[in-house]
Amino acid sequence: MANAEQLAERFHAALSAADAEGLRGVLADEVTFEGPVAKASGVAECVAGLVEMGRMISGERVEVRLAEGENVLTWSTVRAGDGPGRPTVTWLRVGGERITAIRTVFDARGTDGR
Repeated sequence: MANAEQLAERFHAALSAADAEGLRGVLADEVTFEGPVAKASGVAECVAGLVEMGRMISGERVEVRLAEGENVLTWSTVRAGDGPGRPTVTWLRVGGERITAIRTVFDARGTDGR
C-alpha cells in the first residue's frame, strides 16, 4: 500500500519520463488536472496531457516535498528543452490508493527572474 508521498514520487518519475502506463498506475479514473495553460478531467484526458507535458521536460530537480494526510506539495525546478528552469509547485490530492486531483503553478520568468 503506497502512501501519498510515495504516489507523488511515482507520479513525478512517470511525468518526467512521459510514461503513460506509469501515470495510469497512480491516477484515479476521476482525476482532474488544472494548470496555468490547461485543464483536463478523467484518466484518459489527464494521461494524454501529462505525457505531452512530460515530453517537453528535459529535467526536474525536486527542492522540497511536503506531505500531510492525503495532500502532497512538491516544489521543484522544471526545465523544458534548453530554456531556464521554472520554479514549479504541484499539489496532489490522494484518495485511497490513487491521485484524484493535480494542481500545478509555475513562475514563467524562470530561475533568473526574467
